[in-house]
Amino acid sequence: MNLLLRGACCWLLVAMGCTRPMATEDIDSIARGNTFDRVGDYKIGPADGLSIKVFGEESLSGNYVVAPSGMVQMPLIGFIQAQGLTEVQFAQKIERLLRPIVKESRVTVSVSDAESFQIYFSGEVATRGGRNLKGRTSLLQGLVLAGGLTDFASGQIYLIRRVGETEVKRYVTTYKDLLRGRKTLDFYYLERGDIIHAE
Repeated sequence: MNLLLRGACCWLLVAMGCTRPMATEDIDSIARGNTFDRVGDYKIGPADGLSIKVFGEESLSGNYVVAPSGMVQMPLIGFIQAQGLTEVQFAQKIERLLRPIVKESRVTVSVSDAESFQIYFSGEVATRGGRNLKGRTSLLQGLVLAGGLTDFASGQIYLIRRVGETEVKRYVTTYKDLLRGRKTLDFYYLERGDIIHAE
């Protein structure tokens, strides 16, 4: 069983109340995750596929996969930490490392496969389980991707999110509030590892 799947199983146990209860907070107080920076640019994560182009150096250009350690191995410069950086930041980092080797190096990086950007659905949704996202997705959009709520749903929506390395928080809202766009719910975006549990 791979790490992402094992992590998902643990999260689902939490979402369904099979571990010790957590305090529930209103979704208005939701904490920022680690998927995007403050301007909305995606941060690279483990297992993501990257397309790296070093102009004028075809031997360095190609498709790479971020290791579980968050590193990428490239010819000439070895292992480079990619996790937590945006595409632009990682390209700039590669350029700095190449300067002693390649004069006036110009690099572009794009995420070709955001494999680490997985979210999970449980409870009264049409389609349960994990799903990969490609870009910023609101909570309501996520529920639409899961096929919406079942006929047996009460409309209570829980979002379970890891905050930092060890803390897990549980937030609550209602499907009705999401449809109404209460306050700024349209701008609450899902983060990697989020669990959405519907009752």
